[in-house]
Amino acid sequence: MRRPHPVGTLGSWSWPSLAAAIARFDTEIDVVGPAELVDAFGHLARRFARTAASATPA
Repeated sequence: MRRPHPVGTLGSWSWPSLAAAIARFDTEIDVVGPAELVDAFGHLARRFARTAASATPA
């Protein structure tokens, strides 16, 4: 059983910016809508995956 989690309200000038703002909390996220926000998380995930795949270890 999942524990109840905080619910909040945020705003931003774009869906990807809103997704990035939410992602900075470094926790599991349940997106209940809208579809544009779900798409924005997918967009950022693909971008970060490309960055990780092409990164040169220091």
